[in-house]
Amino acid sequence: MTARNIIGKRYKDLEVIAEAGKNKHRTRMLICRCLKCGTITEPKPYTSVVNRGITCGSPTCRYKHGESRTRLYRIWSHIKQKCFNRTDHQYKKFGALGITMCEEWDLDFRAFRDWALANGYTDEMTVSRRDKKGGYNPENCYVRPSKYPNSKESKTNE
Repeated sequence: MTARNIIGKRYKDLEVIAEAGKNKHRTRMLICRCLKCGTITEPKPYTSVVNRGITCGSPTCRYKHGESRTRLYRIWSHIKQKCFNRTDHQYKKFGALGITMCEEWDLDFRAFRDWALANGYTDEMTVSRRDKKGGYNPENCYVRPSKYPNSKESKTNE
């Protein structure tokens, strides 16, 4: 893939905005913009950005919400995987069909959490879509009782 093809692409929370030549190991270096805080990064190795999805390193983006072990975080993470991860076993039923998660939720778990809590989410609930052809966004989603309230992950294809 040439630099021309990669500029403008998103990898995790970084968007590639320019190529910065090569380092002493002849690895392509990329300049990225953080989609969370807007910080422009120092040049980072191509493989670190594309394969590992590193962050910008800004203290703002290192904020930890402390909720990565909660059921709601697992629901959010599972939705992201089936919408964006081509190797996820459910991608062909979601992402491959154009079903995505809105950018606000994709980039910020806290925005998803705040929406879910404002709509009555408890650990016995899950998030579903009204229009099964539509994506995961505040206008198309609702909170409903889960068929599997005690499971670590939803077992349905919501």
